[in-house]
Amino acid sequence: VVSDYLTDCWQWARGREKIVNNCEMVIETIPAVTFCEECSNTYETVRYAKVCPYCKSKNTYLVSGNEFNIKEIEVFD
Repeated sequence: VVSDYLTDCWQWARGREKIVNNCEMVIETIPAVTFCEECSNTYETVRYAKVCPYCKSKNTYLVSGNEFNIKEIEVFD
């Protein structure tokens, strides 16, 4: 999910629907972390992409940062 697109859609919906007119959306970004199967280290995915900065292996996979969860919805009277 691209957070800018989600925010734009949210702003559009707020202008059209009274039920969400005064609501707020908060986006918490989870950092992307990749695991290397060769050396068993983890590293920042955004900074190094698929190649492990420790051993230069491409035998890696994403362990976090690809999640999308609705954590909480609050309704106030």
